[in-house]
Amino acid sequence: MNEPKLGDVLSGVDPIAFLNIMAPESVRYVGTALFVLAILHTFSVSYFQKLAAKYKEGSIGENFFHLLGEVEVVFGLWSGVLLAYLYFQLGGHVSLSYLEHLEFTESMFVFVIMVIAATKPVLSVASRGIFLISKLL
Repeated sequence: MNEPKLGDVLSGVDPIAFLNIMAPESVRYVGTALFVLAILHTFSVSYFQKLAAKYKEGSIGENFFHLLGEVEVVFGLWSGVLLAYLYFQLGGHVSLSYLEHLEFTESMFVFVIMVIAATKPVLSVASRGIFLISKLL
């Protein structure tokens, strides 16, 4: 007989309050470990970019390591792993409610700015500006 998942039992409970107060210790440990891995991944992006350069351009290996080497991807990737863990540990209701209660305005703003800043026209203008300033100095 299947036991109900904790998330099904806690329908209607504020998921953020639940996770802050009553979450199993394993959730806190896994969340902390994933955060540490995300920080380490952030400092390792240049390594992944170097790995990507070792593969033929356009290959799966090159694209995969290039993706892992993008700073913008790091925390999205590890937060996805955390949400998958929450889903399997606490059930779909708690993990979905937790996700719906989060505020993404600032992170979306940073993501959009980073994407725009990495476009060729912006990089070209910035490079020319730096070159002109360096000539003046």
